[in-house]
Amino acid sequence: MGAGHPVRVQSMTSVPSGDVVSTVRQILDLYRAGCEYVRLAVPGLREAEHLPEIMKSVRSLGCPVPLIADVHYLPGVAELAARSVEKVRINPGNFTDRPGSGRQDRSDRQYREALERVEERLIPLINICRRERTALRIGANHGSLAPRILYRYGGTPEGLVESVLEFARICVRQSFFNVVVSLKASDVGLMVRSNRLLVHAMMKEGMNWPVHLGVTEAGDEDEGRIRSAAGIGSLLLDGIGDTIRVSLTEDPVREIPVARDLLSSITTGRLLDQVADGEPPWFSPFQEPKASVPADASKPVVIASAEEKDLAGFRAKGLQLLPDYFVHPASQGALLKTEFSSGKVTGRRAGRIIPCASSHNGDSQQDDLLLMTLSPSQEGLGLPVWGAPAGKGAGLILDAGYGYAGTAHLTRRICRQVHQAGINIPVILKISPGKEKREVFLVKSSAIAGSLLTDHLITGLWLDSAPSDAGWLTELSFGILQATGARLTRTVFIACPSCGRTTFDIQSVLKRVKERTSHLVGLKIAVMGCMVNGPGEMAGAEWGYVGSGKNRVTIYRGNHPVLKNIPEKNAVDELVRLIRESGEWHEPETV
Repeated sequence: MGAGHPVRVQSMTSVPSGDVVSTVRQILDLYRAGCEYVRLAVPGLREAEHLPEIMKSVRSLGCPVPLIADVHYLPGVAELAARSVEKVRINPGNFTDRPGSGRQDRSDRQYREALERVEERLIPLINICRRERTALRIGANHGSLAPRILYRYGGTPEGLVESVLEFARICVRQSFFNVVVSLKASDVGLMVRSNRLLVHAMMKEGMNWPVHLGVTEAGDEDEGRIRSAAGIGSLLLDGIGDTIRVSLTEDPVREIPVARDLLSSITTGRLLDQVADGEPPWFSPFQEPKASVPADASKPVVIASAEEKDLAGFRAKGLQLLPDYFVHPASQGALLKTEFSSGKVTGRRAGRIIPCASSHNGDSQQDDLLLMTLSPSQEGLGLPVWGAPAGKGAGLILDAGYGYAGTAHLTRRICRQVHQAGINIPVILKISPGKEKREVFLVKSSAIAGSLLTDHLITGLWLDSAPSDAGWLTELSFGILQATGARLTRTVFIACPSCGRTTFDIQSVLKRVKERTSHLVGLKIAVMGCMVNGPGEMAGAEWGYVGSGKNRVTIYRGNHPVLKNIPEKNAVDELVRLIRESGEWHEPETV
């Protein structure tokens, strides 16, 4: 991986690695689906001792896929695993220290002593990896940072980066370079900013190592696919990322086609190449994004190509899923604001959508949205000639057609130039699916729009197709806004993809939790399989449902456990009861 090699796709088994037969079967299923690396949870010595048997069985069946051992807490387990598999993943947050262990390492002296303990425990693993030609992945998670990192940096991108660099510098001192790095979080914006900062820091320190990408606890169904595509896709568009995993709370085999669709639908490597040659003045992926849209802009809007009858068909899914505006195909550019009254969906005229060139005719009005068509030929140009006087018009729509390869890069430049020119209007991105399959357009639009929303560059989204598609495209638009945190219209679910550490059926549990609580707009609920990353990765969630033993669950409110080790069969009812008692519950709307 890395250098000029293709971006590699990986996944993780969801069965206990102590169950050799089931593990081997799942590895083979993943390989046949197109997975290029397979990771296994190795929580203890017993599981590590099974690795040679797993490796022998997989190879005897003609499967060459490299295997990765995922180890937490126990350096000795990592050392044993490194003798059997192609790569070992360790977590710098718990390799020598358990999160919440009480030791804060607050003073500079204590901090140095903690790093000395890390180096003392890491060197034996490095020596084994060197001898066995085993790769090492230094993989930090936002939910399991070491106490010293949290005290000094908090749960910031800088803290995540330093967590990896502490271990990476030890590898450099030991002249060990067979290393992969990763920074993961469930928050898309945090994950994107952290990885950008990591690459910048590594470039400064002369570390040229492959980067693994993934959004943790992304969830299931379209929600998980959108969130993963928004995070991973944003970085691939920057040229960051050498191997990816789409983490879904589903059968891991279902992750592979999503990753493949994502890689096939966007172009990678362009922006980072430009930065390496000389940082472009119009955008730096290594800086905290600064909004280039009006500071007083309202929440991001959703536009659809539809008629009233099309919108009425999916009213039952919730009022918040109606687009804010719609364009009737026969209205010659009239923009209609969606309204709902007397049981019917109607539209009130809110302006026109006119081509930029038309504004030269002097007939543009204050409520017009100017439409600029993007094309690859514009990428080498300076400020576009779009014919809009400063402050004239209600907004700018950038029409990217089917979302060609350079859409995100050109949109970034135009948004910056609009802002720098003092034209204080919102920018809306328009993309059309064309004849693409729905699943391909879902990941492509999530990557392109997600990248721009994460950087606060656009304030609206118009996924344009035939009116008959208005329903699913509107849902997709709101899903992209939700995934990037730009606008919340439903409950926020954080759910891990399951692995060999999970002790209950997390897929069915997540489904039951969603059925009971998905109407609680903006409330954040985490469903986590185990205590390794669960309590940390659910940081920011109001409620957490975390596996704590065989068919046992602990329910959290914020960071505090409120019901410990209760039977899993009663846990969803208990979660709902606690939310009701907290005053955060309301009954679903009836339509």
